[in-house]
Amino acid sequence: MKKQLHSTTKEKGFILPSVLFLTTIVLLYFSSSLITYKHDIQITHNMVEQVKSQSLFQMAYARYKKDYLIQNIIEENVTYSFPIGNVIVNTTSTDKIIQLEFIIQTDNDFPYTVTKLSNSLSN
Repeated sequence: MKKQLHSTTKEKGFILPSVLFLTTIVLLYFSSSLITYKHDIQITHNMVEQVKSQSLFQMAYARYKKDYLIQNIIEENVTYSFPIGNVIVNTTSTDKIIQLEFIIQTDNDFPYTVTKLSNSLSN
């Protein structure tokens, strides 16, 4: 006759620890999945705001270039309102170089600042 293991023939004290271990593993998996999901949502939100900010910068620069730079006019402070946010353009100029600072605020209150150097003669 074969010898049988004591832990498999008598279930006293064998099932509960294995169930607790399995439950712990499952709960750890679900909690880490929830934390990862929440983190991914935050990253996606930040990426959407970044795209909005870049779009606002491109729109404001194109409009400022069309309104002022092509005509060699330097306007100190200009505010543009777009459907996805607002842009304030602050200008400082030296001899031939113009420094444009774009202070961007999206519709979800995401602040962003861009500085661009431009040559006043060849835009």
